[in-house]
Amino acid sequence: MTTTEGQCAVCSKPGKLCASCENIHYCGRDCQKADWAVHKLLCRSFKNARDPPGPNMMRVIVFPFNSTKIEFRWMPINRRKVHRPNSGHFFGTDNQWKKNSPALTDFRSFVQDPKTGKRLRHRITIQFRDEYQTDGSIPNIAINNLVGGSSLLKFAGPIIAYGNVDVKQGTETQSINLDTSDLKIIKDWFTYGFFKCKNEQFYRDRLEGRGNVLNVDETKECIDTWEKEQRAMGKPVREFTAEEAGSPE
Repeated sequence: MTTTEGQCAVCSKPGKLCASCENIHYCGRDCQKADWAVHKLLCRSFKNARDPPGPNMMRVIVFPFNSTKIEFRWMPINRRKVHRPNSGHFFGTDNQWKKNSPALTDFRSFVQDPKTGKRLRHRITIQFRDEYQTDGSIPNIAINNLVGGSSLLKFAGPIIAYGNVDVKQGTETQSINLDTSDLKIIKDWFTYGFFKCKNEQFYRDRLEGRGNVLNVDETKECIDTWEKEQRAMGKPVREFTAEEAGSPE
């Protein structure tokens, strides 16, 4: 997926396609320069990965553990309830339960911008070795190079990022082909982790009845801010009663 409706990948103003990859938009040199440190890692390789080599394939982004080179790769779609890439032996073969079978893996999935909380155009999932913290996996050089240091969760071993349409629970979740515009969001997730709402703990305290932690004016201000954040992320807002909100009315 290219940037939404020709919008600049940095400021969301109308933009022009990058002349090299013809995949991402920029409104001008300033925004292109601001994004270049990340975009350059995939820009020139996109043309070779533009079209699938066959049917039932999904384009993912792979992060080798022993190289700084991040790259696109087409993988067969594993058509379960949630479409996932069939990664073969990409993660190794040291499966303790079944000899010579692919290594066991785990996932982290997000659909909110890690910095702003804004809902993304699609869900992004990070797949990694299940026991990378204890199995002797080498720290992932590609990710460390991307974030300019160690990632928040100190990932080791090979990593795959892939996309899915974000749909309601109970329906089959189709795959999305990731492109150059996804790398900045993935970098932010490796750096900051999941988005954290500044009033989340207060909201939980009020919802669970842990006491009147703030005075009336502070309570109302926090609730109003929380509701604005939730609506901006496209989430439903729970209706508080006057008593729950600490209102004198």
